[in-house]
Amino acid sequence: MTARLRMTCVTAAVAVACSACTTRGDLTNQFNEIVLQLRQVGAALAAYKTDHAGKLPDRLTNLVSEGYAPSNSLICAADPSHGHEGGKPEAYPNHVIGPQYEETDETGSSLFYEFSSAPCSWYWEGYLQATPQELDRDTNGIVSWAEVKLFQLANGDICNGFKPYPPPFFPVVRCHWCQYPAAAAMSSNGVELTVINLGYDLQTVFASSLQWELDQVGKSTSDPPELRNLRCQWSGANDTLFLDADEIAEFPLWPKMTELTNLSYSLLAPVVEGQSRVYGRIRANVFRWKPRLYSPSNALVLVQLSVDGVAATTKCYRTSVTGTDSMKIAGVSHAAQFNRSIVEWNAITDATYHVDVTTNLFGEWLTNVFSASGSPTRMYYTNDSSESSSLFFRLRVRYNDM
Repeated sequence: MTARLRMTCVTAAVAVACSACTTRGDLTNQFNEIVLQLRQVGAALAAYKTDHAGKLPDRLTNLVSEGYAPSNSLICAADPSHGHEGGKPEAYPNHVIGPQYEETDETGSSLFYEFSSAPCSWYWEGYLQATPQELDRDTNGIVSWAEVKLFQLANGDICNGFKPYPPPFFPVVRCHWCQYPAAAAMSSNGVELTVINLGYDLQTVFASSLQWELDQVGKSTSDPPELRNLRCQWSGANDTLFLDADEIAEFPLWPKMTELTNLSYSLLAPVVEGQSRVYGRIRANVFRWKPRLYSPSNALVLVQLSVDGVAATTKCYRTSVTGTDSMKIAGVSHAAQFNRSIVEWNAITDATYHVDVTTNLFGEWLTNVFSASGSPTRMYYTNDSSESSSLFFRLRVRYNDM
């Protein structure tokens, strides 16, 4: 096959992939579209590398200018700026996205290109414990991102004990737009941003934490798969999800150092700490849960990962929900959470009960009396000033978490 024909085939493949990525959708669609996009970018990079004596482009947008990819192939469907903000969303604070490294930004690309020829402002001296003379391969007096990353690939860093990294799980291109714009809110719930990466072999697509090196500490490619941590830090991993009673948790699941192919996820009932109920649901690889009236303030979420249809591993996450109080109806304990507009109650009988509940909602102590004899249900409450009022709430019966 000639170089010209190969370029045409790759361009067509990328165009097909991007034709499905024209609008922002839900998190499941975002994740899958980005994975597909990176696979096609990898194919374009491989063709470029073949035609340029094994060298990667100085800029990712060279794939477009030199005919290896169509003009929209580097724009992520989740990016509302259509490539104007570069590889990292500007709306995210530093604790969510890290430094912007604006020298890597390229107009017309939503992707972060780690092998850019731009001068590298990342703090590589301490992280790699190397000198400019060791990294400056072309001796032009400038240490570029590409030079830093080639050195890190071959020599490792302080994070992995200065061992070479496996090329399939060493990022060349990264997408930080997965979960946009919800990643900032989820960060406050204890769930770190997910980044989707194209490996140095230009074929492997894998997910990681923002600092991908931490996912690989103490691991090798021959180890069994291990599900993600909610938050990965130098001080250690944290796997507790923090929520208020009226919040919805939604985030992607993925295994560390694993190609995102033929993976499936399911929820199991924990058999520890007296819990036998499953909370939340999974669609494709996205976990979603909104605590309900009867949800406990502390629960366990047990996730099973299967590879090629065979169970591979499980991981247990903890939840910590604030804003719930204990409610007793006919001697049965429930958890009560109070929404600003709707009260949801898992009804246990058709009989009428009057229940006294004390809750600290909106910073005030209120005494609430519920009458469950009809829909909509009238809710009477009395505040500290003994002023009476009435509100109408529709009673919605929920037997399963959604």
